[in-house]
Amino acid sequence: MNKKLLVSMLLCFFVFFSCSTEKKGWEKAETANTITAYEEFLKLYPEGEFVDKAHSRIESIYFDEASAANTIASYEDFLKLYPEGEFADSAHSQIEAIYFDQAKAANSIEAYKDFLERYPKGEFADSVRLLLEKIYPSFSKEKVLIIKSISSVVGKGEVSFTKGSKPNTLKITINVTVPVVNGKTCMGCGAIVRIAPNLKIPIKPWFVPTEFQGQSVTFTNSSFEGPIPADVTEFIVSGPQGATLKKEGKGFRLVEGEAHFLQKKQVAIV
Repeated sequence: MNKKLLVSMLLCFFVFFSCSTEKKGWEKAETANTITAYEEFLKLYPEGEFVDKAHSRIESIYFDEASAANTIASYEDFLKLYPEGEFADSAHSQIEAIYFDQAKAANSIEAYKDFLERYPKGEFADSVRLLLEKIYPSFSKEKVLIIKSISSVVGKGEVSFTKGSKPNTLKITINVTVPVVNGKTCMGCGAIVRIAPNLKIPIKPWFVPTEFQGQSVTFTNSSFEGPIPADVTEFIVSGPQGATLKKEGKGFRLVEGEAHFLQKKQVAIV
């Protein structure tokens, strides 16, 4: 027999034998259908015909296990293994759904705000906003909001509230001329209060009345930044377009934008 022909025949035999063995190994792994079985198969045939299928089956089993547990931790563990895998989007969606269920179970402003901070444009974001609306109503433009921190010492000008540079802080900018009453005035007491979008401000004396002489004191573009006091019991929370409140009688009326009134234990996140 020709030597070259013999070598060719032997090569074909070994290829056929190898393919046949690998196929049997794959069928055995499929029958077991466990992570261990597929990993053992990959050790034997790291460059074989069924390598991609084996990796896909392993990922699928890991996702099935995460789904069976159906917890945030189980899906997060899966995403550590397959951050960009075939089921990554599904894992992220399931985590969001669990957070949504937890927020509904708590049914509190804190829980809903926490969810919206995580998923401001998520699948359930609009539903959460509707649930928030049921907990606290918006002010009507006719309703007068009595802000206890502002008494008769109110001057001409405005006070603007924006977010501070650190969490849970506010920046207050004051442009106002305030009368001196009994030798005291309040630098934060303007006739107009402007609140930046999605901001929480306390309803309490923010500035301690300061001793002054004369008839009035003018504050021009004076700024102050500090934390929200821990003993606050009532808040105003502005909507996505902010809010403008104007002095009326003994309180302030909402004249522009959107605002909500919150009492203690229903505190929205700044």
